[in-house]
Amino acid sequence: MDEEQKLSDRLSELITFLRSCEKEYQHCQAELQKVQLKEQDLIHYIELYGQDDRYRCHLATELRTVLMSRRAYKDWMEELEPLAAFLSAASKGKLTDELSQVLGDVRKAEKYHRDRVYRPRALPPNG
Repeated sequence: MDEEQKLSDRLSELITFLRSCEKEYQHCQAELQKVQLKEQDLIHYIELYGQDDRYRCHLATELRTVLMSRRAYKDWMEELEPLAAFLSAASKGKLTDELSQVLGDVRKAEKYHRDRVYRPRALPPNG
């Protein structure tokens, strides 16, 4: 049992992972909105100010970079979405709070087992 990871450590890692997924999903949403605004700006610049070939080529290259980052955010959001939806639906987002309470209970039990001593009732101590 010493070489194995304690249950509380594994549960703590799970809680940290779930919370990080929620934060990452929210971060991706915010970044996706920024990238989409930049995409619209570039499209309008190409439409309105793209008479010069060099400038239009520069804008198109920048637009391609923006579209690639947009795709990366959308793909990551699609992967995170099922978990984020589950976490927001489960207990109205309180699942991680409830798991934290469970973690505290598990740690108490582990501490009790680690520090447990037997006090003899009928026999003399150590004997």
